[in-house]
Amino acid sequence: MKYPVPDNEVERMTMLHSLRILDTGDDKSISTLCKAIKSIFATEMVVVSLVDENRQWFKCHLGLGASHTDREVAFCNYTICGTGIFEVTDARENAVFCKNPLVTGAPYVRYYCGAPISLKENNIGALCLIDTNPRPALPENMCEALLGLADTVAYLISSRKLIKDASGLVSLTLAKAS
Repeated sequence: MKYPVPDNEVERMTMLHSLRILDTGDDKSISTLCKAIKSIFATEMVVVSLVDENRQWFKCHLGLGASHTDREVAFCNYTICGTGIFEVTDARENAVFCKNPLVTGAPYVRYYCGAPISLKENNIGALCLIDTNPRPALPENMCEALLGLADTVAYLISSRKLIKDASGLVSLTLAKAS
């Protein structure tokens, strides 16, 4: 399967890897936010997907058993190439996705709506609403809300890195002082 790659892929990968977030444990703040999003948007699945060279890894995956998928089948490839919402109301009817294994098999994605998670103009991933039933397009005000929530996820991720960097600096300073 072919997929789009952002023009700034090298910078995007550098940013993503600098966060040291891939393959880390649960983040209570992000999980709590995703639980609220799941309720607000009344969707079966909410995912915070971070897209690296070969996969999309899920920092949070409510309603979805997998912790990652191969990048070549990721709907999020399309989300990270834009600045706004990327939405597929019925994946079975979409020429790009109708043969995607995530559509033809488990989890049987029918509806996908992603908002880019952006740090310093690098879309490192997406905040995604996923459903096993087709859904109508989100109204504009709900799209704006989802974009704002994706910005909140970006803030939580960048705050985590700042705290981790600061604790490393404190540890280094204490080690030198000893």
